[in-house]
Amino acid sequence: MKKKSLYIAGICAALSVGALGCASSAKAGDEETKPVVEDTEAAEETTAAETICVYGPVSEVTSDSVTIDNQSGISSAGEMVITFSPETPIFDAETGNPVDMTEAETGTVVYAYIGEAMTMSEPPITNGQLFFVHVTDVSAVPVYTEIESVKKSAENDDTVYVKAEDGVTYTISAETHILPYLTRNIVTADDLEAGKKCAIWADAEGKVSRLVLFQQ
Repeated sequence: MKKKSLYIAGICAALSVGALGCASSAKAGDEETKPVVEDTEAAEETTAAETICVYGPVSEVTSDSVTIDNQSGISSAGEMVITFSPETPIFDAETGNPVDMTEAETGTVVYAYIGEAMTMSEPPITNGQLFFVHVTDVSAVPVYTEIESVKKSAENDDTVYVKAEDGVTYTISAETHILPYLTRNIVTADDLEAGKKCAIWADAEGKVSRLVLFQQ
């Protein structure tokens, strides 16, 4: 696959800022989803201990994969093919709405949480577990993580503190929009439990504006 030139003025500098947000959630993800690589003749698989977050500008989108120039400094650098299925969560990073991967235009940045295996082919191929597209502010990219613990405020108000798997603590308040993923079920802070996966939109202080909860 021939690598396309994607760079526009300033994109490399912006992506370097985004490395901080991506690295903070490197331990998050659904470890039960096992990557399936159909091109078994390309090479053998290598495994990683955990789900990781990679990102970079898009060079190609197909019906079941997206090719990015991985600039996260994590995993394989450069061109990477990340597969997905109709069930793979894909979010608009700004609105939090589910979107189709076709909305990821060439040259725009995509953040991807990838699975445990990757081919040794060129470019390498791996399975995506969740994507954020339409990233315009790389300093405030949402995270995909697992809840480690939940603690209610001592003031007996509506505040709840959620500690994520990567050790970051987020503040859930009455203003936080807590939504289920692709269901009409009503979810509240009472549904936040250790072991559940979620996508979190938060500010620099950890105050959460939106949380999408994945039901198990």
